[in-house]
Amino acid sequence: MIIRPSAFSLSLILAFALPLIDGCTSAPAQAHFAATHDSRHQREIRMKSIWRGKPYEALLQAYGPPRLVMSVANHHPLFESVAVYGVVDQATDCIDAFLLAVQEPDGERVISDYFCR
Repeated sequence: MIIRPSAFSLSLILAFALPLIDGCTSAPAQAHFAATHDSRHQREIRMKSIWRGKPYEALLQAYGPPRLVMSVANHHPLFESVAVYGVVDQATDCIDAFLLAVQEPDGERVISDYFCR
């Protein structure tokens, strides 16, 4: 005699088993995400305090040319572009991006902000 479980009994088994399986695997992943998020946030705070207001030339001397420079479309009249360096810090895997602004009246580009993406 072959016993075939009904659709209802299968759904009950899955309803109780899946949260147990998910609970075993998601706790480490959530802890890793929280630690990574915190370290990335700390890097963003640190990099903003270091680079805000500095000339773009200082950034070029420190990191070399960026991988990508993107223009900011109609964001603000003084904001010119974003310099994207990619992942410089392997510990946080931040994609380093610097918002550049044109400083009046001399037209020098300065770092307005930093973003970890």
